[in-house]
Amino acid sequence: MDINTNEANQNGGEEVNSKEAGEKVVAVKNNKPVAVAFIIFGIIALGIAIFFYLDYRVRLVEKDQEQIISGYLEAYEGGYLDEAIKKGEIFIKKYPSDLEGYLQLANSYLQKGSLEFNEEENANIAIELLEKAKSLNETNSGVYRLLGYAYEIKEDYENSFLNYDKAIELNPGDSDTWNARGHAYELFGDLVTAENDYVEAIELDRTNVLAYINLANIYIKTNRSVENDAEGLIDYALENADDERIIAEAFQLAGVLYFERGDYEEAALLFDDSLEYDDRLVNSWMGLAYSDFMLLGTEGESEYEYGEELSFILEYIEEALDINENQTSAYVLQGIISEGTGDVETAKEMYTTALNVISDDITLGALEKSEVTKEVLELLANLSGGGSDLSELKKVFESTPEINNENE
Repeated sequence: MDINTNEANQNGGEEVNSKEAGEKVVAVKNNKPVAVAFIIFGIIALGIAIFFYLDYRVRLVEKDQEQIISGYLEAYEGGYLDEAIKKGEIFIKKYPSDLEGYLQLANSYLQKGSLEFNEEENANIAIELLEKAKSLNETNSGVYRLLGYAYEIKEDYENSFLNYDKAIELNPGDSDTWNARGHAYELFGDLVTAENDYVEAIELDRTNVLAYINLANIYIKTNRSVENDAEGLIDYALENADDERIIAEAFQLAGVLYFERGDYEEAALLFDDSLEYDDRLVNSWMGLAYSDFMLLGTEGESEYEYGEELSFILEYIEEALDINENQTSAYVLQGIISEGTGDVETAKEMYTTALNVISDDITLGALEKSEVTKEVLELLANLSGGGSDLSELKKVFESTPEINNENE
C-alpha cells in the first residue's frame, strides 16, 4: 500500500472524526435551549400546579368557614344561642386567627347573658374572647364596642366608657357605638350625656331605630315626652323596625308612656302587643300587671270579677319572676296586693325581698337602684304606719323601663 494512501486514509478518518465531533458539539449546543426550555416549562407547570392546589385549599377553607358561619347565623338569628355558641367555639378552634369568629362568639355570650339574666358570668367569657380578638387586631373598633358593652353589663362603667371612647376614636361615624355608649351613660345615671349620644347616633344614621327608642325613653324619664314628641320617636321605630325584639321594646316603651299619662287601659294593650313579639321582656309582663292592677275597681267589677282579675295579675308577676328572679317591681307589687288583702306579714316579706334583690336586678341602672331603694323603704314605712300610697307603685314602675340594647 502506498504510504501516501495510508496517510490520506488517516487524514480522511481524522476529518471524518472531526466532522462527527463537530456535529455532536453542534447538536449539544442546539439541545441546550431545548433543555432549558423544558426546565423552565417544568418550573412554570409546577408553579401553576401549586397555585391551583393552594387555590383549591383556600376554596375548601372558605367553603368550610361559610358552612360554619351559615350555621352559626341561622342559630343566632333563630334565638338558639347555645347552638350558636357551640358553632362559634368550633369555628375559633379551627380558625384561631380569624378575628370575626371571636367577635361573633363574644356577642353570642353577651346576648345569652342578657336573655337569661346571667350577665356577669357570660360577660367575663366574652371579655376573654375579646381580649384575644384585640391581640389579633388592636385597631378594630368592633372589638372595643363589644368590650364596652361587656363591662357595661358588669356595671364596671369606668372600663365601659374607656372602651366605648376608644371605639368612637377609631370609628367616629359608627352610629351603633354612639347609641351603645349612650345606653351605658343612661344606666350610669348621666342622662344628659346619654341624650347627647343618642342624638349623635341619629344624626349619623337616621334609620337607627334603637337610638330613637332610647332617646324617647330619656324624654319620658325627664318628663319632656310631650314637647320632644317621644310618641313620634316610638312610632318611627315601630314603622321602621324589622327585628321582633326591637318592635317588642318599642311597644313596651309606648306602654310606659301611656302608663305615665294615666291611660292604664291603653298601656295594658301596648304591653300585651309587646309580649306578642317577645315574651321574654320582663318589664312588659310587669307593665301588664301594673296596668291591670291600677284598673282594679275602676269598672265596677263584681267580687268574682275582681278576684279573677287579681289572679291574672298574679300570673303576670309569676311570668316575670320566671324570667328574672331578681325583678324588684314584682316583689313590690306582690307586697302591695298582700297589704291590700290585709296580709301585712306577707306584704312586709315581699317589700323586704324587694330590698334584698335590688342590687342584683339588672333591669335597673345605678341611679335607679338608689331611687327605687328609697321608694321601697317608704312602702315599708307606710306599712307600719297603716297603709301604703298607691302612687308609689307608679313611681317604682316608671323608674324601671327595660330597654335592652343588641350590639351585633
